[in-house]
Amino acid sequence: MYACKNGNYDIVSYLIDNGANVNLYNIDQQTALMYACKERNLEIVKYLIDHGADINIRNRYQNTAFDILIDNYDKDIHGDLYKLVIYFVEHGMSIDQDISNHSKQSLLMYACENDNVNMMKFLLSHNIDTDMNSKQWIEKSAFLYSCNKISFNMIKYLTTFGIDINIVDENKNNAIHILINHHDVCKEQDIFAIVQYLVENGLDINAINNIEILSLIEACIFNDTHLVKYLIYKGAQTHIVNNKYGTPLI
Repeated sequence: MYACKNGNYDIVSYLIDNGANVNLYNIDQQTALMYACKERNLEIVKYLIDHGADINIRNRYQNTAFDILIDNYDKDIHGDLYKLVIYFVEHGMSIDQDISNHSKQSLLMYACENDNVNMMKFLLSHNIDTDMNSKQWIEKSAFLYSCNKISFNMIKYLTTFGIDINIVDENKNNAIHILINHHDVCKEQDIFAIVQYLVENGLDINAINNIEILSLIEACIFNDTHLVKYLIYKGAQTHIVNNKYGTPLI
């Protein structure tokens, strides 16, 4: 275990080659694999699994090695987490329950936040993170993360799986609120295409957030004529008064 804590691959491999029990655990029921996952040493993680480490053992806190891995994982810059998800599943990881880190962010949320379409598809096709509408502590869901990334491919794929497209965040912002607020970094036609797709699939265009902003008011604020006309055509209310921003007209 000390070799795993220190990330010393040579000592780890030498000990195992000379008969060390890979599944022994300490007083906290922590295994060598758990320590390797905590240190995010992918080389040692794979070596331990290849040499018989039980990936479904739980410590005294009821965490598995993979729970510990994602709880200590940073941004998936090189796609390593996606590769490890596949690796763990192929080596018998139990997927009978949803997996999340310390901030209650599930793997599906993580994939959507990082715009990893392949990871998202793998999770859904293998029934991992089956509660697609769950939220973490900041009230973000996988769907809202995909909206924040303006990822049309993710949004369409999640919609086909029956995700709740009217889900809101901690400020009661729905998909339209989030999408419209990306006008400064995204083309109007890209935002419009996603909004149109979601509205046609049942998105509420008259939802109001915590500061009483209607999607139509948002569209007016960002001077998006095409979107304003579309929202009104689809039944957006033009007479709602907001305490701070007035009506869509004023």
